[in-house]
Amino acid sequence: MLAGERAGKKESKGYSLIFYLTDVTDFELLRQKYANEKLCLAYVRFDNYEDVTKGMGESTRANISGEVNEVLSKWAEEENGFILANNKESFLVGINQASLQDLMEKKFPVLDKIHEIQVGNKITPTISVGIACDGRSLEEVSLNAAKALDLALGRGGDQVVVAIGGSLQFFGGITTVTAKSTRVRARIVAHTVHELMVSAEKVFVMGHTMEDFDAIGSAIGMAKMARSLGKETYIVVSGQNESVRKIAETLRSNDMKLMDEDDVYADIMVEEEEALKHISPKSLLVLVDHHRKMLCASQKVLDAIPWRIIIDHHRRAEDAIKNTTLQYMEPSSSSTSELVTELVGYFNDRLEFTKGEATALYAGIVVDTKNFAVQTGERTFEAAALLRRSGADPNMVRQLFKDDLDSVQVKSRLVAEAEMPEPGMVISVYENAPKEVKSSVIAAQAADTMINITGVCMSVVITEYSVDGSLGVSARSDGTVNVQIIMEELGGGGHQTVAGVQLKNISVEEVKKQIIALAKKQLEENDNNESDSAAGR
Repeated sequence: MLAGERAGKKESKGYSLIFYLTDVTDFELLRQKYANEKLCLAYVRFDNYEDVTKGMGESTRANISGEVNEVLSKWAEEENGFILANNKESFLVGINQASLQDLMEKKFPVLDKIHEIQVGNKITPTISVGIACDGRSLEEVSLNAAKALDLALGRGGDQVVVAIGGSLQFFGGITTVTAKSTRVRARIVAHTVHELMVSAEKVFVMGHTMEDFDAIGSAIGMAKMARSLGKETYIVVSGQNESVRKIAETLRSNDMKLMDEDDVYADIMVEEEEALKHISPKSLLVLVDHHRKMLCASQKVLDAIPWRIIIDHHRRAEDAIKNTTLQYMEPSSSSTSELVTELVGYFNDRLEFTKGEATALYAGIVVDTKNFAVQTGERTFEAAALLRRSGADPNMVRQLFKDDLDSVQVKSRLVAEAEMPEPGMVISVYENAPKEVKSSVIAAQAADTMINITGVCMSVVITEYSVDGSLGVSARSDGTVNVQIIMEELGGGGHQTVAGVQLKNISVEEVKKQIIALAKKQLEENDNNESDSAAGR
């Protein structure tokens, strides 16, 4: 028998059983102590410093920076950590893993404390934080923390992303994303896109599957840039859905008095099989209005072209497409069409929109802003004004948005049959829906209608497709609830007020229960945060 071990023996007819017990208490205590004291690095960014301090005097700017510095310093001190200020906007914080676990349980109250800073500023200050603990070296931990910060910023900022245990966890991000006033990045991106297109032999532009007018409009805008350089250009579409059909018919229509070159865009719209025939080794792929492989109009085209650019306005997802040459993702923008409209101006200041191009981009902005009602900023209206001056036709856009009588009747039925399982939340189910784009459009429109009902802060339409029993969820919010976070929990995504998800192998009732539970949890957390803030005051 080994020293320090206990042994037992049980004899019976034909066999004996021996077992050993080893006292590992000291080892487990040591292991737990090591885990608790493990160093975690956090990169912190005062992500809207320029917007908060815009128009302020030097003394007020210094006061704002001082307040943020004081809150962060106190936070690090309370967690027995350290803080180093790189500049007015960037900080490095070190804490141990035990403190991190505590912060995760408390949902990082430092985010709310930053919101409460008021030193003559009109815009609420926000920070983004990327934290990592895992890594074979401190250099790897630092790199993982930097990646987490990039993800937090790509999702709109005002949140914490924690890389721990091989997975990512998200906290915060429930406030409205404020549009950035600076256009420096847009100018740099436009110049980079110009260089990449010049170097390419062919350019392929691709939106998401079941394209909407924003995906099509932004694709036309990017194709315009490539065509202005004389490049062989194709717009890859997932199939002839309603939006693609309407745009193509409009561009070819003689009644709309468009320029002859506008119908070229209808001709260069190709589906997967045709696109694959034209791909060459030096082809460039521009992905618009999405950044996840599962949403691509053609995953085969994505795999066939390794040289890629992403232009998108959605919050960055954890499974974003990797190995891209350039990513331009601005969650604060109303639409990808808005981003592309700005890029065209910096791409070539002599490039002018035709009536058809301007109308397609204008339609993209209108559809994603719900006719300029949500997610709009000054840059949204400036882009829209430029497109109107270039000939965008609002009457043509209204024609594109018209629905047939059957669609209107189905939408009205969904609104009439909606239930209110919790105060402020309405849910409707679109049963036995045909598996086509029109069904998802009807569901989205019904959700848009219900969110405008008095007393409703969140609306959800669950579409049950008759063909395979799969589900589609369209969620809307008035800003009280962040539906993007709820849809992410189910595997989807979107924006704070507009989000959705596609699901398989799950029942409508189960999805209902999950959505209700997640919404209640978020509302309770918001109420607790408000109570804590009030108590602090």
